[in-house]
Amino acid sequence: MPKEFALGQRVRIKREGGGTNRRVPEYARGGTGTIVRSYGLVTGNRHDHAEEWGPLYGVLLDPAPGSSGERLLLDIHAPWLEETDAGASEAVV
Repeated sequence: MPKEFALGQRVRIKREGGGTNRRVPEYARGGTGTIVRSYGLVTGNRHDHAEEWGPLYGVLLDPAPGSSGERLLLDIHAPWLEETDAGASEAVV
């Protein structure tokens, strides 16, 4: 079972490693952010979630260096996330 995260926890989005779930945009991979929502397991949607992808989280991404400073909110499954203390993002937002 994938690791579970808490609201307010800092995370990094892995560059690779989401298993069969490839639904993380390239520009977000390697970025850091904060868990702002926990949806739990998504079930009952055979079209979109035919496999177990672990809990789904809302992650508020940090602005990328040199960007306009806008922040993005992405929904990302747990296998794509790892704990971090880093404050800087590597995302290309």
